[in-house]
Formats: sequence, C-alpha cells, structure tokens
Amino acid sequence: LHVRSRRQRQMCIRDSRQRVLAYIRQHLADPALSPQQVAQGCGVSVAYLHRILRAGGLSAESFIFDQRLDKCRDLLLSPQHRHRSIAELAYQVGFSHPSHFSRLFKQRFGMTPRDMRASS
Repeated sequence: LHVRSRRQRQMCIRDSRQRVLAYIRQHLADPALSPQQVAQGCGVSVAYLHRILRAGGLSAESFIFDQRLDKCRDLLLSPQHRHRSIAELAYQVGFSHPSHFSRLFKQRFGMTPRDMRASS
C-alpha cells in the first residue's frame, strides 16, 4: 500500500491542473470543447477534472469562456484583424453563437466587442 504525503498529493493535483489548462488553451478554438472532452484528452475522470480545477479556484466552463474572451479581445484590438468581422473572430476562438459571445464579452469587459474595437 502506497500512501502519498499531503505535499505529494498537492503536487500531483497542481501538475494535473497545469496539464488540463494547457490542453484547454491548445484546443480553445474547438466549439465542442467541454469538460468531458478535456477530461478524456487528459486521461482523467470528469469528477477529478472538476476537483483539481476547484482546488485552484477555477471551473472548467468559466476558464474556457475566459480564455476565449481574452483571445478574442486581443484579436479585436489587433490592427492585423481589423478587416475581419466580430462574428468571424468569435467563431475563430470557439464561440458558436455571436450573440452569446457578445453577451459574455460585455459582462466580462464592460463594453461591447464593437465598442472595444472602436476604442482601439
């Protein structure tokens, strides 16, 4: 019987969480990205996925949305993407519905994607 110390368990959880976050960032553009897909891709159960993220103060869904919103904000502010529509940028980062994207964007940044682009 192998008994892990508390420190070993914490390190294992931290390493697993880093692997999960890297997987999410790598697959961000996939609109079907879900906790189930992340867990499967990282070789952990969905319950363990939620446990290790919760230990870091995160939830899978909110982390995915936050990463997508940050990426889209960066694209909106980039002169190289000025010619592309806001909907196109939202699709590129994994949002399936521009209206859902716009609602979350305004909640997160306090302005619409159009207003943010205009302010840059």
